[in-house]
Amino acid sequence: QQLYLQRRITSEASIGKILFANGHKLAANRGLTAAGGPELVEKRNELLRDFKELSRRLDRIRLMTLSDDPGR
Repeated sequence: QQLYLQRRITSEASIGKILFANGHKLAANRGLTAAGGPELVEKRNELLRDFKELSRRLDRIRLMTLSDDPGR
């Protein structure tokens, strides 16, 4: 949303494209985009777990922020 507000992107739909591109770059930098066996699958699953944990933490921070805001 910040990129949209800064007019660095023209629509909010572009946010998904940017997030996907950045996620793909991260996976490529970790060597997770090539074909591979069970070891590579486990590394991909580890990245997925990391993303889920990050999402959980961000949700918790958001909820804490909302509960601390007397205007809400």
